[in-house]
Amino acid sequence: MSLRRLVAGAVAGVLLAVGSVFPAAAKPSGNAERESLYRRMINLDHLNHLQDEVTLGGREMAVTRIYSEYPDYGWVDAGEEGIGCVDDTARAAVVYLTDYERTGDRKSLERARKALNFVLHMQAEDGEFYNFVREDYSINRDGPTSRKSMSWWASRAMWALGNGYRVFRKEDPAYAAELRERFLLANEALQRKIGPDYGKYRRIHGQKVPAWIDEFDAFSNALLGLTEFYRAEPLPEIADSMVKLGDGLSRYQLGTFSEYPYRAHMDWSGSVQLWHTWGSSQPMALARAGKVLNRRDYIESARKAAEGIYAHLLTSGMIKEMAPTPSYYEQIAYGANRMVQGLIAVGEATGDAKYRRMAGLAASWFFGNNDADAVMYDFQTGPASSMRTPPIMKAWRGW
Repeated sequence: MSLRRLVAGAVAGVLLAVGSVFPAAAKPSGNAERESLYRRMINLDHLNHLQDEVTLGGREMAVTRIYSEYPDYGWVDAGEEGIGCVDDTARAAVVYLTDYERTGDRKSLERARKALNFVLHMQAEDGEFYNFVREDYSINRDGPTSRKSMSWWASRAMWALGNGYRVFRKEDPAYAAELRERFLLANEALQRKIGPDYGKYRRIHGQKVPAWIDEFDAFSNALLGLTEFYRAEPLPEIADSMVKLGDGLSRYQLGTFSEYPYRAHMDWSGSVQLWHTWGSSQPMALARAGKVLNRRDYIESARKAAEGIYAHLLTSGMIKEMAPTPSYYEQIAYGANRMVQGLIAVGEATGDAKYRRMAGLAASWFFGNNDADAVMYDFQTGPASSMRTPPIMKAWRGW
């Protein structure tokens, strides 16, 4: 996977991470101060610039363009994959929904609708999703990062659709009904994938690994979407999927506070050694799901990760991945965001303010507390940056 592709979610990740920290950073002097800080720091201009609005099948939608590079930030050809994908457009939808709930800005709500329309456009009849569209907006049905599946892009689609259903249920019930129908269709596809092997385990290098999930990092995004849907409508079939994912994610947590991998939730069923920052949403997803379902074991699993791997990274510095030898570069906004969001979620689930303080420390990566001594998020214009490998040691700016 190229560096350019890895940073495709940088803008969405930065906006979610930086925006979420504000309640922790603000003094208890009222909502006005917090909202003023949010509006000064969260700049959607660059994300808005990446929205390619198009009408397909008589419906207005927006495709988040993948590549936009410094210095002029023009859209860049993405080559064989395509010009935009569910992976990134779904995350843009989450940003816009979050901004609408925070500010009441109707423009963000309508941008979220258009992004969600693209996600709906990419869903197959069986509930799974394609990922990329080409320059002519035709669906790339054959590429290895685009073919119909229940994987990364489907999981992110569920996050966006679940969030969208909860928000639009109040704002536009008719549209919410469509999101609901499609989300439940995706949940059926999810159940087909994880249901048959639920409760079974494999032994890999002496470790007991849940057999009903293969991409643990990817499906943490699906759990986020299920949790959002369940907040709006606590259906038993949604709770069932949440439990199956929550059990799998929480039970694939290895090491101790002092022994590798330091209570990290491992990311892939094929390796009990590999852990990476850029896809690890398990603490965030488990803390949120645990709070909604009143599953203290999920919250405790997320807390152990905060006290373990996240505490290690805050004291020793950010990395890209470890297996078990750490690889330090490239460091990307997407990775730092996962730690910020996870710590915030643990703080909300436990009520312990120390995790919000830890989240604030983690978010300082965006403002110069990193190996490059570089400001990685420009709140004047919106672009995010990623750190390349030594000896370059400088920020690579773009989407």
